[in-house]
Amino acid sequence: MRFDPTSLIPLGTLARGDIRLPREDIRLPKQTILSPEAEALFQAWYADAAHKLQINPNPDDPAHHYDYRQAFQKGVRVPPNPPAGWHFPSDAGKADDHPNAVVGGFDTRTGQRVPGTPRAKSVQELIDQGWSPASAVRLMRTPEPK
Repeated sequence: MRFDPTSLIPLGTLARGDIRLPREDIRLPKQTILSPEAEALFQAWYADAAHKLQINPNPDDPAHHYDYRQAFQKGVRVPPNPPAGWHFPSDAGKADDHPNAVVGGFDTRTGQRVPGTPRAKSVQELIDQGWSPASAVRLMRTPEPK
């Protein structure tokens, strides 16, 4: 599915004719704050990343469930021709409410086992779910929390 920029309404606003009113009914995730100079560099970095990955050009859209400024600060770089399925690292900005915060029973940001969630049954299952082979081996060796 490709993003349609014509469907954008600026974050935190509600369109009413030509007037944009602040919305008080949405809660934004915590976002990294950058200096004005770093913010300008970030905006160029994100525009390039959004173009390459064909994602929403608004880095602050809460539907991302991701703090792209944190990824920028951590030095994440989108490859020139990202392979299908390429995504930003989980430990560089993924929000707590991200739909894939827990995969295979493990927190994708920390690698910690999440009690009460279904655990993958094999290394291959974790790899199929997007974990690297090295991480999948390490995670399968993780004992259940007591």
